[in-house]
Amino acid sequence: MSNTLRTNPYVISGPVVGRRLFLGRTAVFDWVRSHLEAFPLRQQMVLRGAPCMGKSSVLHQLATHRMPGKVVPIYVDMALLGVESVTLFFQGLAQVVRAAAAQHEVAIPEPDAANFVQDPRAAFDAAILQPMLQVLNGRKAFFLLDHAQRLMARMSDTNLPPDTLAALHDLLQKYPQVYSLYALDTPAADAADDPAFLADVPTFELGPLDQDAAMALICDPMPQILVKDVARYIFSLVGGHPQRIQLLCHRLVARQQQQGLRHLTVADVAAEHRALLAKGAWPGGSATLSSAYQLGLAAAPARQAQSARGDRSAGRWLWLLLLLPLLLLGGLWLRDRRPVEMALAPIPSPTRPVAAAVPTEGATAVVAAVAALPTETLAPTETPAPTETAVPTETPPPTETAVPTQRPSPTSTPRPATLPDQYVRSVDDMPMRLIPGGVFTMGSPDGDVRAGADEMPEHLVALDAFYMDQFEVSVAQYAAFVTHMGGYEDTCSGIACVLPRERIGYTSYLIEEDLGDATLFTALTGYARYPINHVSWYGAAAYCAYVGGRLPTEAEWEYAARGDDRRLYPWGNEPPDETRAVFQSQSYDDMKPVDALPAGASPFGVFGMAGSLWEWTADWYDENYYSRSPEENPTGPETGISKAVRGGAWPNNNEADRIRSTNRFPLEPDFISATVGFRCVVDP
Repeated sequence: MSNTLRTNPYVISGPVVGRRLFLGRTAVFDWVRSHLEAFPLRQQMVLRGAPCMGKSSVLHQLATHRMPGKVVPIYVDMALLGVESVTLFFQGLAQVVRAAAAQHEVAIPEPDAANFVQDPRAAFDAAILQPMLQVLNGRKAFFLLDHAQRLMARMSDTNLPPDTLAALHDLLQKYPQVYSLYALDTPAADAADDPAFLADVPTFELGPLDQDAAMALICDPMPQILVKDVARYIFSLVGGHPQRIQLLCHRLVARQQQQGLRHLTVADVAAEHRALLAKGAWPGGSATLSSAYQLGLAAAPARQAQSARGDRSAGRWLWLLLLLPLLLLGGLWLRDRRPVEMALAPIPSPTRPVAAAVPTEGATAVVAAVAALPTETLAPTETPAPTETAVPTETPPPTETAVPTQRPSPTSTPRPATLPDQYVRSVDDMPMRLIPGGVFTMGSPDGDVRAGADEMPEHLVALDAFYMDQFEVSVAQYAAFVTHMGGYEDTCSGIACVLPRERIGYTSYLIEEDLGDATLFTALTGYARYPINHVSWYGAAAYCAYVGGRLPTEAEWEYAARGDDRRLYPWGNEPPDETRAVFQSQSYDDMKPVDALPAGASPFGVFGMAGSLWEWTADWYDENYYSRSPEENPTGPETGISKAVRGGAWPNNNEADRIRSTNRFPLEPDFISATVGFRCVVDP
C-alpha cells in the first residue's frame, strides 16, 4: 500500500481559508469572544503580528466558522478596495459587506450608485449600515478589517483623502451593535505610529505557534511519511513560524509525490530547505529562529521546556540521521567520482504555469509547464536574465591602424518571411497580430515634462518578432479558463487569480455560480466582450500559460503600442479623446467592449493599449532599469517587489499623460483592482 498523499494539504501562499489545514490559535479566538461579550462595550480591537504570521488566516477562520451564531462576521480585505476616489472606496466596501452579510442570511438591498457620488460616507451609512442593523435581530455585526496598513500606504499615492479610514471608523463606532477588528503588521512597540483612533484599543499580538501546535501542523497531515526525529528536525528549522511550516512541508509533500518516496528523511528536508534559501523564498529571509519565536518559547507552558530537555538525547539520534545520508552519498562519490552536493541537490519538479510567465528558453518552456502534471509553485519565478545573445555587442578594440570600429546598432534576430500577419488562437478564439522584429526607441527623452523619471533615458531596443493579442482578454474568455481549471484560488497557487462580482462588487462582470458539485463562471449578460479586470498578475500569467503564451515584456508592450516612430499614443501624437480611449472617466459604466474604438488602435492593429485598463507585463519594475537595460530583447530586472503595468486606465485620475505609451507604473503582483487587466503574447 502506497504512503503517497494524493493531494497536498499545505497552503503555500495566501491565508488558510475555510476548513483547510489550520491548527492552534485558540488563545486569539478566546480573546476575541471575550471582548465581544464584555461590558462596558469595547467595540474596537487590534490584531498585531509580523507579516506572514497568520493574521489573515485567523480573520478568515473568524469569518467562516469560529464565531457564535449571535455574531455576523464580515471579512473585508482593505487592500482590494478601490482607492481611486472616495466614491469607489465606499461603493466597493458596500458590495463586499452585502456579499458577506448574505452568507449569514442578512439581506441588504442593492444601494443606489448615484447616492455614493454625492456623499459616499452618508450613502454607506444609510444604504448599508442602517438596513443591516434593522435585520440583525439582536445579533452583532463584526467587521474583520484585514490589511489596514496596506490601504493606508496606498492612500498616500491616490486621490483618497487621508481621513477615509478614520471616517469609516467613526461610522462603525456610532452603532453599539457594530464591532471591528483591525489587522496590523506593526509590533506593539510601534503603536505610536498607528492612526489616532486606534489609541488605547485592546490589542492581541500574534506570535509564532507554540511547540505543540507547530508539531501537530508538521506531523498530522503526514502520519505515515514522517518519523518523529525528522519532524523534530523540521521544527528546528521553522520554529513556530506558520508560513515557514506550510512552505517547507508543501515542498516535502511534493517531493514525496514526485519521487514516490515511502518516507521522508532528514536529507530530503535539508535539500528542500536549502532550495528555499537559495531562491530567497524563506519567510523572514533567514534560517535562524526569530526573536519573536524565542520570546514565544520563553512564554510557553513548562511542559514544553520539559519536553525540550527530554529531547536532548533524541537530538543525538537526529545528528546520526543527518550524517547517515551524507556517509552513504560519500560512498557514491568514491564510486562515481561525483561531488556529494550533486547527489543532495533537489530534483527539479514540474511547475504550475503561473510561475512560467516569462519563459527561460522561449515559449516552449511555457507550453511544457502547462503539459506537465503540476505541483503548486511557491511564488512567481524571477524574471530570468537575458540569454547570451541578448547582451549588446561590446565595442571591438582598435585595429592596427588605430581607427576604432564603430559600435554596432542592436539588431533583431531574422525570422522567416512567411509569418502570417495575423491568426486566431484556437484555445480561446483570440485574434493575434504579428509584431515584426525590429529596432525602436524606448522611453522618453530628457526634458520631456510629461514623462516620469522612470521613462528615462531614451534608448534603442531590438526585439525579435512575436504575436500579440489584438484585444485585451475578455470576461467570457477568462470565465471559460477558470471554469476549466475548477476555480480561481488553487489555480494560482493559493493566491486569487481573479475576484468575481460576488466577491468584489459591481465593477466585475465575472459571475460565479455554485452548481453543487462544480462551479460555473460566466460573463454578466451583455458584458461577455468587455475586458476582464480584478485579476492579479498571477491570474494573468496563468491564463497566458494556459493558452500557450506568456505575458509581454515591457519592451514588447511598448513596441506594440507605439511602433518605431516614437509616437506618444498608439494612434499617433494627437491628444486622446472619447473616440480613441476610455480615460479620465467618472464612472466604470463608461467601459467599452474590447473591440471598440478602432481609431485608437496601434500601428500594428492592436486595440485598447491606451486607457480602459492597466495591463500586466512580465517584468519586475525598477525605476532605474533603463540605464542598464540590454539592447536586445530585454526581460526586465531579475527580482523585484512590484510588476510593471502599462497603458493607463479609465478612472478620472488617469489623464492624457497617464495613458502615453511610455508611461510605467508599479503594482504588487497580488494586487487586484477594477483598473487592471491584461493581454498575452506568443512566440512564433
